[in-house]
Formats: sequence, C-alpha cells, structure tokens
Amino acid sequence: MNVLNGKISLTLRLGAMVAALLLGQQAMAIGTAAGTEVRNTANVDYEVGGVPQDDIDSNEVFFVVDRRVDFTLLPVSTPGQEGVSPGENNAFVDFVLVNTSNSELDFSFAAVIADDGSDVDGATDTVDENMANIGYDVFTDISSPPASRGDGTTYADELAADGTVYIRVWGDAALTLANGAIAGVELTATAADPGAIGTEGGAIDFTETATDTGVESVAGDADNDGVEVSIDGFVVNAAVISVDKDYAVIDDGFGGTDNPIPGATVEYTITVSNASTLAPATAVVITDVLDSDVDFVPGSILVNGAACAAGDTCTFSDPNISASGPSFIVPVAVGVTPGELVLTFQVTINGTDPTP
Repeated sequence: MNVLNGKISLTLRLGAMVAALLLGQQAMAIGTAAGTEVRNTANVDYEVGGVPQDDIDSNEVFFVVDRRVDFTLLPVSTPGQEGVSPGENNAFVDFVLVNTSNSELDFSFAAVIADDGSDVDGATDTVDENMANIGYDVFTDISSPPASRGDGTTYADELAADGTVYIRVWGDAALTLANGAIAGVELTATAADPGAIGTEGGAIDFTETATDTGVESVAGDADNDGVEVSIDGFVVNAAVISVDKDYAVIDDGFGGTDNPIPGATVEYTITVSNASTLAPATAVVITDVLDSDVDFVPGSILVNGAACAAGDTCTFSDPNISASGPSFIVPVAVGVTPGELVLTFQVTINGTDPTP
C-alpha cells in the first residue's frame, strides 16, 4: 500500500485546482489497451546452391495484452494544510485520482481520520480525534465541486484510461481545537473490476494464472495491491483571546485622581487581546454589567481612542446602551487581529455632587 502525504493551502486553492486539472489532461495511460490481440509469425527466406527457395513461415504466435492496474491518488493542492476554524462544520480537502492503467476501472474509496502522529506534509497530526463526521463525495468536474455533503457519488464508475475523478473529503472541527493544531484525514482508493455500468465493481483478482487468450490483471502500483492511500489535513486557525479590565479615577470632585468617592468620575478600560498570528477575531461583542452604585456617562465610550457613533468603524453608539437596567452591550464590528482592542468608558459614583 503506497502512502502519499498530502497538503493544501486555502490561498492556493484555485491555482492548485487548475494544476490538478492539467495533471489529469496530461496523464498517459500505460501502453496498449488491455484485451488487445497481438499476432505475428516469423519468415525465413533462403537459397540452396544459389537458387532461391520457397519462404518458410513459422507458426503464428498469439497472445492477449493483460491489464496493468495503476493509478495515482494525490491531494489537489500543495503545499500547506487547509485552514479550519474551531467549531467549523463541513470543512473539506480535495483529492485527485488519475487512472494510468491500460483499461477502464471502477474505484472504491474509504475516508477516515488520520492516526495521531501521521505525517501531514512535514507536520505531525495531533488532534485527529477532534475532526468528526468524516465523509466524502466523488465528482468529475473540478470546476463544479459538490456544494454540500451527498452531492457527489461514493465510487468512480467505468473510469477510462487517462480518466480523472476528484474526491472531496468532509469533516467537522471540534470547538476545542487549539490554534495551530494539525488534523489529518486519510483517503484510500481501491481499484475494482469495471463490471456493469452504474454498479460498483468487485475486487480484482491479482492471482489468476497467466494464459495466452485471457485478460489477467497485474498490479502496477508500488505495493502491487491495487490500493493507494493519500493523507491531507487541516491546520487550525484560531484566535487566542484574553480580556482584562482596569479602572482609574479621573476626577474625585475636588481636583484629585486618587479616591473613588461619591460624585467622582471613574474611567474603565477593557483590553481585548489576540495572541494568534493565524486568525483574527471578528464580530467581537463586549458586554459589561454596571454596578447599581455607578451611572454611565453618556458619550464617553472610546474604542482604540476614537469615539464611536453611527457610521464610524464600529456599529454601536450611545443609543445602543440599554436605559432599562445597569448593564449595556457593546457589539464591536472591528476584527481583533494579532494585537489589542481597547475600549474605555466613564461612570460616576452615586452620591451628592460635592461641587459647591
């Protein structure tokens, strides 16, 4: 069984698909078609005493060309793994199979999660148990892949010599996947007898006794078993978010900034940090529940030092703040790329205004 380690990059997907298509077009089946009859005789021309004699023909030699079973199974795109987000459903990688045999064949497939420690293009699989619901679809046109699971077929039927099919392997990523983790999937393709059109063919017998008139099958792949295995995988692109909150007294009502006394103005600072270099955090929603002993100062919200109102780079303004209770929600529409998002707002401590 020949194991071919695969890889895929989201940014290179389109170019890789074109390359795979060209590969399928340029593949060369191995020689004379299976079942071709080869017949020939030898001829002897000679003289006796300088006098030409009648030619003598040998017996006719006759045999039928046998079937060499050979094919390739590779990821559609290299290098790199396919990016996947924690909790993402229906993530996929694509494989391409080219029939380089001298006969049409059927092909059956099996897709599973790769074992821990599998080599996925130089990266080590560590989280295969966290890719669930592995499945696949077989399709024939790389420009029209299946839009969802079940849109393709489960086997390749009557694939001609030089023929190409594509296999999309699906999986669901666990929400707990860690940033940068590698999750592999393993696809196995097995050559089968063509059989009847529209019916998945049976196993090929590679042990048949060789005959002159029959078409026997010879496995031409590396392990001489008519089976190829290819590994592709996902790299987890996750945000690594942390949040910190601090406060500072802006004005205590007496010109000081040390004591949070009744009537003082306090500024809260909420810092959202993303330590990931692989993925931003988008649609960040910051929720803060105010203590009943403080009152929000309208118009005091700043994001990264800039006031936010309708039409600014974030989608909230003071009217988004609920006046019915001591809490408010700030739905920030700015993605947190590796770095920080800093939100500040002010409150006053309930009590008599100390200003004379």
